Amino acid sequence: MIELQHAGDQNGKLLATWEHWYTKGKNSDEPNGLPGSFIIRESDDGGNTWTTLTTIIDPQSGPGHPCTRFWQPFLFEFPRRLGQYPEGTVILVGVLVTSDLSYVSFHLWRSLDHGQTWSTGQEWQRSGSFTLGIWEPFLYLDSGNRLVAVFSDERSYWSQALVTVISDDGGESWGKIEFAVASSNIHDRPGMATVARMDNGEYVLAYEYCVTADCQIYVKFSSDGSNCQSVYPIGNESQVSQTHRVVFTNSQHGRGQWIWSPAPWNVRAGYPTCNSNYSPNLLVRSNGKVRLTAPASEWSTTKCSERTGEAFIGVLPYQSGFAVDGQSGWINFGGHWSISGSEYVFAPVGDQNAIAVTGSTGWTQYTITSDVMITTPSGRVGLMTHVAASTAPRSNLLQGFTFTVSTGTPLGRMIITQEGTVSRILGSHPTPWSVESNKWYRLTLTYHPDLVLTVTVGMPPAHDEDEDEEVEASTSYNISIATSLNSSTDNEFEQGMAGLIGRDGGGRFRNVHIVAN
Repeated sequence: MIELQHAGDQNGKLLATWEHWYTKGKNSDEPNGLPGSFIIRESDDGGNTWTTLTTIIDPQSGPGHPCTRFWQPFLFEFPRRLGQYPEGTVILVGVLVTSDLSYVSFHLWRSLDHGQTWSTGQEWQRSGSFTLGIWEPFLYLDSGNRLVAVFSDERSYWSQALVTVISDDGGESWGKIEFAVASSNIHDRPGMATVARMDNGEYVLAYEYCVTADCQIYVKFSSDGSNCQSVYPIGNESQVSQTHRVVFTNSQHGRGQWIWSPAPWNVRAGYPTCNSNYSPNLLVRSNGKVRLTAPASEWSTTKCSERTGEAFIGVLPYQSGFAVDGQSGWINFGGHWSISGSEYVFAPVGDQNAIAVTGSTGWTQYTITSDVMITTPSGRVGLMTHVAASTAPRSNLLQGFTFTVSTGTPLGRMIITQEGTVSRILGSHPTPWSVESNKWYRLTLTYHPDLVLTVTVGMPPAHDEDEDEEVEASTSYNISIATSLNSSTDNEFEQGMAGLIGRDGGGRFRNVHIVAN
């Protein structure tokens, strides 16, 4: 998917494409013989609705054609004139596999009217066989304004390497193959390359590096977009929980600490044929949101789909919009969570945590506020701050600070804990009144740079949607966490995401606000 930026009055329009091919059944990845294709769709309203423009088909004939497998399409808009093609030209490249598996090829199609019509296509790379294929093409411009293609190549000595080819004429012809990433071990498989030019003029190449079953993520840097230099890893298994849906970001031009946030939405995983979340596409929109597009499973129809959605990633201030945005930008750890109007709801749980988090593991000093409700005769609900993956061998896989209220008469209870290697109670105080089920309360949790937590509990105003009204009968406490942190054997607690938590019952949340201190 791309957002047009060189299309005059059509700037801001979204163009999308995806693989479209047919299998013999829901549990088979073998084509059923029908021709494959790429479908081109557009959106004029930021991705809310879509219109089909055209279907791209195999332009070839003869043995093995039309191709049954159309894979890994990639769209690119020319930011300037390249060769004979003007600024705003859109090209589509993709992988075509013949029905007899005799070879794999890259094809290129052009549109001179911003995606409305397309050329018949041309082949620009070919492999000798399906088992020695070429995959995952990605296009960008280098510092000399030449069109560069980076892709995975199985044709050489290695099991797979990342290579580049360069075009000086907008994709009409291509130069010789150059190696971008290749291992000293011929069995290693670097792949899935993406490239971005940063605001300091450098280029960063990100790729997976697969050794047996493990695939770590690495980046390489280049001053000109053609010659890569040093290699840096992105994160490790101890930095993220096993959720399979995170977005890594870095504010130091790819060096130093990488932080993670929940992906914009949760991709449905079902039938293996759908390859859910395989080769997902991330698009940073002009409005600052990040749009995720990926294949998914449709449980009700046993068919596959392409889905898309967007959210702000790690941006402050934050204000919940569950009625419109659903669970976008949130990720769940335990419990069954759902949206009910403008509320985020978790079903009753027992002696375990239901947790939902948002934001960024790079957040430091901030305040989270929310209206909370216990929906069962007893239970606990509350807020979390500085949430990150824990290296401790615990089932919740998270560390951070929690502030919860529990039911009770004549007085309820508010409890502040540190979750990590062990669970420590940092403070426990009575509420100024009873805490009853099916009644709203407003909680606030603040992390201060002097290692003090401030917690506040109150009654929300009668007009529950007006968060600016004064909270009734509020009570606040300050809790020093310096001693607890100094004795902790967990990772640092100085930064992390914000979250909602409940246990021993069910609960609801609304009017979630997060602001920097």
